[in-house]
Amino acid sequence: MGHIMDVSPASANSGARISFSFDAIEFAGRKAPISTNLRAIASLREIEDAQDPAWGTDRGTGPNAYTTVQVGGDVVYRGGGHVISGHTVVGEPVANGVLVRVSNRAGEPCRTDVDGNEWLQALWLFSSDACGAYGFPGMKIVHAGRTNPIGEIILESPHREIDIRSGSGMLLRVDRR
Repeated sequence: MGHIMDVSPASANSGARISFSFDAIEFAGRKAPISTNLRAIASLREIEDAQDPAWGTDRGTGPNAYTTVQVGGDVVYRGGGHVISGHTVVGEPVANGVLVRVSNRAGEPCRTDVDGNEWLQALWLFSSDACGAYGFPGMKIVHAGRTNPIGEIILESPHREIDIRSGSGMLLRVDRR
């Protein structure tokens, strides 16, 4: 659960902006407070593409054995394989996602492990080094929420409006409260 903090249309001096935060998670009727930061955001198209087989229809192969490409480029060899970034094994496929060791690309602002946590982490359809906006031309994560103001996420687009459709995905990290 969260809330929109501010929405600004594009002007002559800046792009359209939206700021929001996630405040709580509700599960089984119980609500717990959270603070998050945004590592990556992907459009509906990127999310759909990450669920489709990488090569044709993978004839006769069920979805649990498809080879897929995560948002950000890691290749997932389901059905007994690994998750590969370039030529390096970074994790393992699991039902509905992956468990990977989080990494970063040179020059990208995203961090790797947080507080020494080098354990495999569930990143759903995102690559181990996914960072930024995918499938939203020109959109930038202006503030990820890691620094003050903690938890506030700000996106900016050079277009007149920011259009994040239902089915898009976000890779959020939950911070300690």
